[in-house]
Amino acid sequence: MMGSTLTYRGRTSGRHDVDLAAAIRVPGAKVRAQICRLRNLSLGGTFVELGRLAMGTRVNITFGLPRVSERLSLDAVVTWANDDGVGVQFVGLRAWEMWVMWSYLDSIAAAKEALGEFDPDGAGDDGQLDAPTVIDRMPTVEDDTQLTDPALAVGDDTQVIDLMPAIEDDTEAERRDVYARYGLAMNCAHALERTIAHVMILARQPEPITSADIDAILGRDHRRPLEQLLRSMAWHVALQPTLESLLDAALSARRWLAHECFRDDAEQLHSHEGRAAMLGSFIDVTDLLQRADDELREHMHSIREIVGMSDEELDRTRGALLAARSERPAARARDSVGRI
Repeated sequence: MMGSTLTYRGRTSGRHDVDLAAAIRVPGAKVRAQICRLRNLSLGGTFVELGRLAMGTRVNITFGLPRVSERLSLDAVVTWANDDGVGVQFVGLRAWEMWVMWSYLDSIAAAKEALGEFDPDGAGDDGQLDAPTVIDRMPTVEDDTQLTDPALAVGDDTQVIDLMPAIEDDTEAERRDVYARYGLAMNCAHALERTIAHVMILARQPEPITSADIDAILGRDHRRPLEQLLRSMAWHVALQPTLESLLDAALSARRWLAHECFRDDAEQLHSHEGRAAMLGSFIDVTDLLQRADDELREHMHSIREIVGMSDEELDRTRGALLAARSERPAARARDSVGRI
């Protein structure tokens, strides 16, 4: 287990006001999709400016976020409603979806912090939308079946606001948070891998590199390839004295994350203390990987200006290396078949 137990309540855990165009669809409904707007957002759910839907209705919401090329398509369930729209809770978020929204909410919170407007103790710190605290003009009826439909009104000035959603089991919620944090950390690991590949391509110019070179620095014994990479970089730019130790730690953390954490710590998922410890470890690793990637990217930009390669050229070269890597197992399989 890496790191120590940390609290994971932070500036992305609550709701933030937004104004995002979206499309909402009720599976099986005659209307295929309806244009709407999202008025606030958290990792747990969103408020949709829309006509009323019954509590418990399952929906799919599609929307885009700034600087994200792929639109999100999230399943959700209606948990409350009022005259302005409906509050929904997201269901079954994938790690990538959690990461994208986490990054977006973090950018909003950072801007608020800079303006002195962020309140870390504000409402909604459980990551879910609160149901209304006031129920307006609840009808007095003897037939309690009327209360099961939030859209049902008794009289012209009477409205029924939903019931509170069932509280999610803490164990499942904590496990979901563990997997989401793991996905966030792995996304940072993939970003570091991409930066390392780009730096290797640049620093070794005009000598070409192979996919085996990249595999070596990402493997178990990465220290010798890392030293070789740093020497190649030093031919072009002066290196920060902390870069080697930072990359060494980040590569070790990446390997633990990719190959060892769930194998070694699987039993931690079965206790509250264990899940909290895993969350703390993933938070530590995410921070380490981000710092390593940021520092390495600064050096990469300096070397790129000297070598004169564009981002597009780097991506094409890296893509060719990845294609060669995936071709190697297929070639070995064909050779094996040929020898039979």
